Amino acid sequence: MVDYVFGPVRADDTKQIVDLVRSSFDESRAPFLAYAQPGMAAHLAVAVTHPAATPDRVLVSARAVGDDRLLGFADFRVLGDGVGFLSYVAVDESARGEGIATALISEFLAARPHIVTMKLDVFRDNEPARRLYARLGYEHESTSAWATRPVPSGGSEPQVAGLPNALAAYSAYGFCELAVATASTSATVGLLGPSILNARSLTAFLDDDLLAGVATMFPDLSTVFVSVPEAALTEITVHYRLEGLSDRMSLAVPGRTPRGSAS
Repeated sequence: MVDYVFGPVRADDTKQIVDLVRSSFDESRAPFLAYAQPGMAAHLAVAVTHPAATPDRVLVSARAVGDDRLLGFADFRVLGDGVGFLSYVAVDESARGEGIATALISEFLAARPHIVTMKLDVFRDNEPARRLYARLGYEHESTSAWATRPVPSGGSEPQVAGLPNALAAYSAYGFCELAVATASTSATVGLLGPSILNARSLTAFLDDDLLAGVATMFPDLSTVFVSVPEAALTEITVHYRLEGLSDRMSLAVPGRTPRGSAS
């Protein structure tokens, strides 16, 4: 039995946290995750050092009593209207099975009695996590499909608003957003490492001109990625590769009544 206590995340925890989170995912999905990029520890350290800059984000750690080892970590969002979101939770291999993931969620909720609904995303094939969330009472809400395609070629360089700032973020963290405009459309897309472009929407994912234009600026890009609602699955898989399914799960927190509901 491991004894642990909760506390805020420290700036010098961030590299270990990134390693914890990355180890909790299938390695094949790492290129599509911000937490797998080389500068994520530095990015996370900014959130830890300047929490007022991201007041909707809550980072919680679990540490071993006695030696102060980091045993677990959770990254939450407070979305408003009584909704909380679990972005990531990870537990060190040596402490798995001790209830730390459950306790991190409970700690977050206990400190925020106004949250009446908790949401999270979990991959369809992540059986250990799915069993945990089922035990806690989470229910299926919707499904998203992760799909990829090769980056098309032959584009013209688009306009990118705030490009110097975006490039600075990309250099520091290994990922960034780009506000791209072509002659016919505009979209916000994301760079994830040197080779992955996150299209952010089905419309952008299918827009050869926009994607090829971005590729002229970043010639190492090879793969376009998108997460779309399950309803788009047929359209996606006819021509492109399905990487996996992710389920949105939702929990009505026991004993808490949504605002505006009858008591």
